[in-house]
Amino acid sequence: GGDLQGLDTLIQKARNMAERWDKAPEKLDRQDDLSTNMPEFKQKHLSHEMAYDYDLKVHLNKLLFTAKIMNLPFHEWIESHFSQFGSIMRGPIKSYKRCLAKAENDYSDKKWPTCCQILDFVRAQLVCETPNDVIQAMELLEEMHRQVREQNRVSVKVKEAAGKTARITGNYLLIGSTRDRTYTSMRSAVIGESTNIDLMLADEADSRGGLWQVARMKNSFGMEGRDFQDVKFSLAFRVGKESNYKNMICEFGITLKAYKEHQDRIHELYEIERDKRFFDDVHAKLIEEGNSGGASSK
Repeated sequence: GGDLQGLDTLIQKARNMAERWDKAPEKLDRQDDLSTNMPEFKQKHLSHEMAYDYDLKVHLNKLLFTAKIMNLPFHEWIESHFSQFGSIMRGPIKSYKRCLAKAENDYSDKKWPTCCQILDFVRAQLVCETPNDVIQAMELLEEMHRQVREQNRVSVKVKEAAGKTARITGNYLLIGSTRDRTYTSMRSAVIGESTNIDLMLADEADSRGGLWQVARMKNSFGMEGRDFQDVKFSLAFRVGKESNYKNMICEFGITLKAYKEHQDRIHELYEIERDKRFFDDVHAKLIEEGNSGGASSK
């Protein structure tokens, strides 16, 4: 399914964008690259056992709790901006069991706490009909990031215009939605009304959240030997007001309907094969137990 005309253009654009993001100075690779997700202790101050327990029992559960806070606002934000390009699939929050396995098996050699390597606690996927839909969605996301970074440069002026104490070190503007429009009138004087994307001041925003920045991008379009191809954006997302907010890197994948349908068929075959292996194992075990029982009764 889906129209694949323009696939070559998509592959080239995705490769170029991924190369730009790989070199971006603002690139984020871990959850604790965000200040709200930093550990409370340094590994060197903990015993080996305590470091393990803090990493995979304490801090991992903190991140999972943050994921529960992020989940609905993130999905609503994705749908409000990107449903125009295709179907949005809401992924479930990654389970503790899967996170534990990923941290222990995939990230055991990474910086402590290893659970901070996990960037897909919260995830969504956009399934597009055509390559052009994917391109438009990618370009919108990149433009959102560009604008939010640009507007952050004038956030101090906005705060001063609002009669608030300016804090030089923060990024205060997000792309999202807000019921509180108290700064709208001053925005025209300080920022201008050229943008058509809704920008909000973090401490004026409601708890529905918004984009903080694009953290990184991974591309598999055009890669040989890949049955499923997509682009995955890691998005630093914020929920809450400036005085009480949470940040988390969430995953947003964009793929084509043709690849998604192929992946679903492969998954169905995998499920059938897995069930067959399970029943074969049970059958073999029953035969073995029957044979051993028969032998012992002789």
